[in-house]
Amino acid sequence: MNSTIVNVTALVIARNVADALSDAPEYPYQIAFSIPYYQHKLLVYVLNRVRSHYVVQQGEAPSQALETMRYFDEELANIEALIQESLDKVLEAEPDWTEHIEILDSNPVFYGVNRIK
Repeated sequence: MNSTIVNVTALVIARNVADALSDAPEYPYQIAFSIPYYQHKLLVYVLNRVRSHYVVQQGEAPSQALETMRYFDEELANIEALIQESLDKVLEAEPDWTEHIEILDSNPVFYGVNRIK
């Protein structure tokens, strides 16, 4: 039977980033982080600042690993706060992110849209 090592922290962060972005203003956050490069920068920024948890999965989808890992409320609160802080930090570090979008008649046209799910 095949087994896989799953970084559950990355799954938790990706889910919480999606939730944070759905509540964030469209400009600049939802627009900027709809670009895969900036999604990845955000995930890496947060992952580098938290302790990671891993599980071994056998024959299951990696997303099911979330059910086997329980995060303490304090860790989740820390991750959620870090995500909020990271939204601005990533954009400040990448001031040219707007080069990846084109504004036509005040409607952004996205290139390579691949939202975090």
